[in-house]
Amino acid sequence: MATVRNCPKCSRPNGPKFISCMYCGTALPALSSGTMKAVDAPVDPVAEGRKARDLLNGLSETARALMPAEVIQDLERKAAAGEAAAARAPVTPASTPSLPAIDVRDEPTEPSMRKPSMESAFDVPEPSPEGDPSIPNLDTSKVETLNFTTVGDEELESVRTAPLPSIEEAIAAAAEGDADQDFEAALDIALKRGGSPFGKHESAARLILLPNPEYRGQAHWLRHRVAAATGMDLYTATQSLQRDVPTCLLAADSFEEAEAAAEHLREAGLAVLTIDREQWLQDALPEPVLSAQIDEDKVVFFRPDGSTLTVERGDLRGGFIGEIEPDTAKVPMVPERDKRWGVAVNPEARALDVGTGPFIVLDLLRASTRRVIRIRSDEFDFRCLGEDRGLAAGLNLRTLVRLVSPNAAEPLPLNDRFKRVSHVAGTPSEGGDSRGRPLTRREVEFTEYVLLADAPNHL
Repeated sequence: MATVRNCPKCSRPNGPKFISCMYCGTALPALSSGTMKAVDAPVDPVAEGRKARDLLNGLSETARALMPAEVIQDLERKAAAGEAAAARAPVTPASTPSLPAIDVRDEPTEPSMRKPSMESAFDVPEPSPEGDPSIPNLDTSKVETLNFTTVGDEELESVRTAPLPSIEEAIAAAAEGDADQDFEAALDIALKRGGSPFGKHESAARLILLPNPEYRGQAHWLRHRVAAATGMDLYTATQSLQRDVPTCLLAADSFEEAEAAAEHLREAGLAVLTIDREQWLQDALPEPVLSAQIDEDKVVFFRPDGSTLTVERGDLRGGFIGEIEPDTAKVPMVPERDKRWGVAVNPEARALDVGTGPFIVLDLLRASTRRVIRIRSDEFDFRCLGEDRGLAAGLNLRTLVRLVSPNAAEPLPLNDRFKRVSHVAGTPSEGGDSRGRPLTRREVEFTEYVLLADAPNHL
């Protein structure tokens, strides 16, 4: 029987094979022989006897003949013991519930002491046509009216009335307000609030550990440095050192606190990054493009507003690619049937009618700026590829990377490890671009992943 031992320092459970705590490293107490023995639960002879009797009654003559005689005798013995134990058990008589005595008294005979009935309570005389003589008549000709345009010697301004806008004007005003909320502004807001796989966005500063394969061979002693600097346990520190994506080690209330912990980790040879909530997104958000014109030494991209972005081929140095899932619930392609009653249920809409399906995002890195070039597979015009254009969006994106690379024989490196980044479930991000494109939570996480992975080249 496996025995779980609690750590004397952190009180966390550990398995029997550990000699020290897997979280804090404290030595665990040794196991005694008495600890390893399992304690049998008490057996109810009445329940065992009833179970044995039911089993015997359910056996047919053929099944009883095929079973060993020892098994039949053992069942008979348990059934007899259970019946004997049930006979010896004290019988508790059932108590009969008794109602409390009700003191019934006669109704008072005097009319003044009787309670009014429903008929007498609502027996109200009809009003007189002449009115109530107790209420004096009011002469409206002698009533003075109040002038609300003046209060004392002060004269109040006249009330200005304005007509309500029409439905058409309200819709036009709402459309103009949505146009101001463009994609970049919505992305900036989403990266400054809520949570993500890389820590809480509301924190004033965050300490990010950049991945390195060499950490795995040194994790046995680096974990103590990480635990001492950030306050996490040894198990979490070991997991953070073994990941191949950026990891948030500390969410601090000030930049100085996070930087002090970062200096302690840099002394051990760890590559860490200190992020300031208000400054690290300046001139760093991606630039979406819809098409491209590939020349011999440069690439001209076309933005959604019609403007162009000219990039030298030598300025491109890599890319990140990832698949984005929408935040909306998946709608079935065909009507589904209720499996309980067999009634056909029509879905609200088909999945092909909804323009928020999964898509692939490609971010091209530039050496001159932190602003990456963002390409969406469901919006980009791949006719610029010419004869190299295919049917699959993922292959078209990789072909585009090969054609815009400075050296076609050596395409730009692509980072596709975003699929290993966990997704933080939550409500979809508000806003979008001027075309009404929604901003999904997964796209926000992809943007943050690209910024963190590319930050050492600029920060």
